[in-house]
Amino acid sequence: MIKSMTGFGSSESYESGFNISVEIKSVNHRFLEIKVRLPYDWSDLEISLREFIKKNFKRGYFEVSVKREVGAQEKTGGYHVNLELAKNYYKAATHIARALKLEPPQIGNLLRNQDIIHYESKKLKPTSKWDLLKKSLKKASQKLLKMRLHEGKNLEKELLKHLHTLKSFQEVIEKEVPQSKQDLKERLEKRLQEVSLPQPVNPERLEQEVVFLCEKADITEEVVRLKSHIEQFEDIMRSNALSIGKNLDFLTQEMNREINTISSKANYLSIHKQVVAFKTELEKLKEQVQNIE
Repeated sequence: MIKSMTGFGSSESYESGFNISVEIKSVNHRFLEIKVRLPYDWSDLEISLREFIKKNFKRGYFEVSVKREVGAQEKTGGYHVNLELAKNYYKAATHIARALKLEPPQIGNLLRNQDIIHYESKKLKPTSKWDLLKKSLKKASQKLLKMRLHEGKNLEKELLKHLHTLKSFQEVIEKEVPQSKQDLKERLEKRLQEVSLPQPVNPERLEQEVVFLCEKADITEEVVRLKSHIEQFEDIMRSNALSIGKNLDFLTQEMNREINTISSKANYLSIHKQVVAFKTELEKLKEQVQNIE
């Protein structure tokens, strides 16, 4: 099962006098990282919220934003007024206004000062606040998961397309291996015949050297491993594992290592053409893999 690490989910609910809204955004990341924004008086829910995300998701960078507003008709708190501060503020403001020949201060000036008047919501226990938040949090995470799965299906189509192309390049390279070995052997033998050696050399010894050089340039093992990595990649994609991104990323690195070895060892034009094409397609595959959970 392929899940993208990119997604968004939101939910709003009205619970016990509070309008609660939750937004969750996620993008790709090597590990699991969570950034939380909570109302100041609900900050004690951060640990529970982080644990919720960790339980439901394995990788990605998450931004979780929680807002809660008091219902208009609900008595879930009250306004606290510092009357002494208001008197002193008004007295000082009036003095400044007279000195500068300005309009006297209005009530609106006082109400905008949060040191004079501010709202305090009703004190709730952490368990009560968590019960209020949980409903919206679950809905938002379900929407996020749905989007990540939808994006994952699109990614799967792209990955299979790239994988099919890589497989075709690998098959061509595999078919060319016997001919490349024969071609190298013939070129070495021809080269030895052209070289004027200072003294007679044992033909068997020359033959052994040719065989040794051919074996050194042989790419059969690398081609077999490359084929195996492609097959493993496809098997993992079709598995029901919850988190496959790291495994797929590892296999793309292994493919890259094998194709680089083939490139350095194979001295055959048609194979080099396939290697270049393989590398180009592999880069496209690696780019898509970076967004898989």
